[in-house]
Amino acid sequence: MTSLTRDRAVQLVMDTLADRGPSTTGALVAALERLPELRGLDVAQLLEQLDESDELPRATTLPDGRWCNLETLLEGRVVTHRLTDAEAAHGFVEMLPDVSVVHEYVDLVGHFTGNEPATIVFPGLDPLDEWDIPDEAAQGFEAILVLPAGLREALGLVAGDVVSLRATPDGIVVERCDVAHLDAPPPETAAQIAALVERRAPQPVMVEELAWWLCARFPALFTQPTLPFTEILDLAGVIRHGDLVLPVGTEVADWLANRRIAAVASRNRLDDDTALLVTALVSRFETLHAAIEVLMDADEDADAPPEPPAPPTALEDEFEGSLEREVMLLAIRALAEPDVAHAFLLETLGTQGGRHAATLGALADSFLESLDRVAQDDDAVVTQAVEDDAARAAALWLRARAHERLGSAEEAAEALDRAHALAPAWVPVLEDLAYYASDRGDLAGAWDLAQRAGMAADEPLMAILRRMRTVPVRDLGRNQPCWCGSGRKYKACHLGREQVPLSERALWLYDKARIHQDRGSGRQVILPLASERSTYAPGGLLAALREGLVHDVALVEGGGFDAFVRHRGHLLPDDEALLAQQWALIERTLWEVEEVRPTRGMTLRDLRTGDRREVREATASRVLQPGMLLCGRVLPAGDTWQIFGGLEPVAMSQREALMELLDHPEDPVALIEFLSRRFAPPELRTTDGEQMVIRLVEITVPDPSAARTVLDRLFEYQEDSGEWLLLAGHRHAAMRSVHATLTMTDGRILIEANSAERVDRVLDTLRGHLDRIAVVRDESTRPDQLIDVPKTGDADLPGVRGSGDARQGSRSHPGLAFGGIPDDAVREVLAQATAHHEAAWVDDHIPALAGLTPREALEDPTRREDLIRLLDSFPQTEDATQMSGLRLKRVLGLV
Repeated sequence: MTSLTRDRAVQLVMDTLADRGPSTTGALVAALERLPELRGLDVAQLLEQLDESDELPRATTLPDGRWCNLETLLEGRVVTHRLTDAEAAHGFVEMLPDVSVVHEYVDLVGHFTGNEPATIVFPGLDPLDEWDIPDEAAQGFEAILVLPAGLREALGLVAGDVVSLRATPDGIVVERCDVAHLDAPPPETAAQIAALVERRAPQPVMVEELAWWLCARFPALFTQPTLPFTEILDLAGVIRHGDLVLPVGTEVADWLANRRIAAVASRNRLDDDTALLVTALVSRFETLHAAIEVLMDADEDADAPPEPPAPPTALEDEFEGSLEREVMLLAIRALAEPDVAHAFLLETLGTQGGRHAATLGALADSFLESLDRVAQDDDAVVTQAVEDDAARAAALWLRARAHERLGSAEEAAEALDRAHALAPAWVPVLEDLAYYASDRGDLAGAWDLAQRAGMAADEPLMAILRRMRTVPVRDLGRNQPCWCGSGRKYKACHLGREQVPLSERALWLYDKARIHQDRGSGRQVILPLASERSTYAPGGLLAALREGLVHDVALVEGGGFDAFVRHRGHLLPDDEALLAQQWALIERTLWEVEEVRPTRGMTLRDLRTGDRREVREATASRVLQPGMLLCGRVLPAGDTWQIFGGLEPVAMSQREALMELLDHPEDPVALIEFLSRRFAPPELRTTDGEQMVIRLVEITVPDPSAARTVLDRLFEYQEDSGEWLLLAGHRHAAMRSVHATLTMTDGRILIEANSAERVDRVLDTLRGHLDRIAVVRDESTRPDQLIDVPKTGDADLPGVRGSGDARQGSRSHPGLAFGGIPDDAVREVLAQATAHHEAAWVDDHIPALAGLTPREALEDPTRREDLIRLLDSFPQTEDATQMSGLRLKRVLGLV
């Protein structure tokens, strides 16, 4: 089995592409297989792995399928651009499409030849104040390259001038061109562009990809100033739309419409004809929304309260019997299909609120008016009238969803009731009414509505209702008088309606808040939290989106629970409404487990206030231990205290930082990031506290003899290995650690160490004693980046080594590349390192002990228990290769 670092594997791929130029996958794999370092490996699999993990950022595939090294492909290329009035006046150049040829090189080099930064700015997203560019001057530009200060004046640039930008290793060179002497592209270039774009149809070609393909296809192109790329594309007759290139003769409006219909069909799993109708409705929504935005912005600029938008006109008033009217009427009637109504809601409202919801509500009212006009003017048959009732129900449902998003549950419920009266079997209305019945605490009603709607068993509401359905009184017949004394029969009174204790309904209340958040604009808060959680937590983004902590932080720190109480609190039963108000006042905190009663509960102490809570809990109490630290919320639930949203374990070393974070909970993402660090790979550090990386630097020296003399004087030479060592500690100490190794061959010195800082210190020392040192190689690899690439035919896929594997492969002194060392040698080195670390640890300042050393914490009554808990968290082992809490206790006199 051959070991290979990821950095080295990437370098081999990029170097091969640089040497060969653009290559097919087969040719690239064949060339890599001939390299000595890769012989016998499954190179195709390795290449696929590096590509999928985005570890080849400067490699790309061209439109013809070939791989290329962008750095070498673009180096030396020169592009031109004709300046507009705004560009000439304010010193910037539009990136698309002319400069996009060298866009990647601008990012790579990052500066102009005078070392001024080459900054790409995105107007509308990035502030322009730093460069004194007015917002209106950059309006309409997607991306701009800001020219160095004073360059515009130095070159005397005015509107209409053509500037060239050349990509060089020393930076981007900007010059003014003589327009009369610009080279024309080869005659076949235009035809080749048109043919390639036509072959890719109906998919468009990205401007950058097309430019890079031209560089590969015509090596001499863009090596001297030529016509701007825009004008080259015009010569080819192709159509440009933003950063896309379309075939000759394309009608952009039709292409955009078809592309949009296809996207709507794909997102919502609709056929093309149905997607066309949904797109027509969405276009009507966008037209109305744009008008409302203009009106509302004008009112806000006038410092006056915005007037409510005027309702949109009915179809007859707007289209006057035209074909568009018939299409729109078909689209409105298509809303009777639940899939169409849901697709329209997703495409318009989605996770938006505010003005989008107001527009949707106004548009729903216009749909109702249009259907009423049709019913009055047309001699409609009964079947059409029934279908139009379903469409009216859909419009009312849309209005209800708009009211919900605006926080008006009363008006939403009223619209749903009207819709239900019109179309009693229309499923989306039944589903929403089931949620309202659940919020009101009407289990029987919610269950009936959910069953009638055919709600899937895995829907959140169905899981809640199954859990909360009461068990009938077993010794009471259906037709017997009810146990409550009302005089009515049991089946007509409390059968299926028995009151569940508040302690059992508390989880139901929590789930109601979660559902409200998930169904509304709270999803905008959840997604960035889940994305942060998935950085290290197992299961990826989908698992994070289902995780309790993510939803709880969105509810509490993200404001979702406050919104739930504000918008739907009036629907709740009185005792649940009061409980919800209590919950809204309780913050997340840090708890210490004081006592555990397995399967029954535990006693927790709030480390911020000292309050204790007797918590009823069955699952976590089986695995928790006294002394553990947990972050979460413990909430009142009737006659008990319960945990909602989970409890996150917290390391002792994190306690103080977390307490500080909880005191300032303004950033929910920061809280998720902090609580998710426990999933991050172990961060290995040297005994100096520096992050451990395997760094290798190779330098050249002009006088090897003088260099050898300097090495002998500064470092300790090892006769057996032919290496010089940088050793830490006093020369006569019993044990000294190796901080770096140096070897020299033919005027080249190789420096290896296990931290970047250690190599830098060696380099600084050598520069102080040797002249004209040149660095020719500089590689850094984290231990977790070490990969094993199996030989061809191995069953296992290439995988990332864990830190444990890295330690098993370490050499007899830190900092050297991993190789095959006998296990006993490895254990000896680990044992020595562990003993050294334990000896230093007891007198080191430990963050988990508030900066005290373990010896100081031992004498401090307020920190002694913390010290014991910290030592208990270490392995209680006699294994010399592991840091042992047992041995440390002996050193400190605790055992």
